[in-house]
Amino acid sequence: MNKTPKLIADNPELLIYLDGKLHITILGGIKLTGLDRKVTLKLTMTDNKNIAFRHNLDLYNSIQTEQLIEKSAERWMGAPTRSAWP
Repeated sequence: MNKTPKLIADNPELLIYLDGKLHITILGGIKLTGLDRKVTLKLTMTDNKNIAFRHNLDLYNSIQTEQLIEKSAERWMGAPTRSAWP
């Protein structure tokens, strides 16, 4: 297995980032118009490619970024979310 993170950017409309078991695909590229940076992410794990997690994200929006982290952790690691913490 490839231990070094790898970015495949041959196609600007389909960016792929591989890091160990985690595969992140940026579908449709990164929107550079306007004041926002919006992406559609598809996250998969190599040990279970049947489960894909898709998320629309404005890279400048910290709330959306936190939601992505929490939901992906719940999905793959069974980790409790911050709202479940005391």
